[in-house]
Amino acid sequence: MAEGLYATQGLLNWPFFSILISWVHQLTSLSLETAGFVLNGLLFILLTDALVLISSLLVVTPRQLIIAAILILGFAPINEFRDFIIRDPGYWAFTSLALYHFILFLNSPSFKAATLWQAFMTIAILFRVEGSLLLLGLPLYLLFIRKPIEGLKQVAQSSYLLVIGITSAITPLLNQPDLVSTFGKIHKCF
Repeated sequence: MAEGLYATQGLLNWPFFSILISWVHQLTSLSLETAGFVLNGLLFILLTDALVLISSLLVVTPRQLIIAAILILGFAPINEFRDFIIRDPGYWAFTSLALYHFILFLNSPSFKAATLWQAFMTIAILFRVEGSLLLLGLPLYLLFIRKPIEGLKQVAQSSYLLVIGITSAITPLLNQPDLVSTFGKIHKCF
């Protein structure tokens, strides 16, 4: 990491996960590989918890929730990835948490739910740039399920952090050539 952010681009095309593994490695003195496995393990736990939270909004009885939790824990496609050090569990976990809070916002609009859904989606974007499409597009769903004025109001409410973040970050980010080149994959998403 002596070369900074630009060097992390050589490890992964989207460097946040590499940086996170390195940070865990430095904090714990675990090898980089073990730090990656520990981090992935924690992210899979978070993903499982997020999926159970979403299920709790959809099922009626505790028995159904237990069955949903067992299905989530035994879901083969997710379990196949548990042995790899990849950035996807972080993306899945934080996207699932964001969706949970967006569903809460749909049911009862509040600034807490709006803030949490945007914060978790922003963290998900740090793992995979494709999350930016959800962050930008999901609030538009409100225009289809609400009356026009109410929908516009809730789109603004559910996107306020995005608007504030973009307007306050543009100038400082453009003045950092390492950041622009390292995270240059963003423009390819659009």
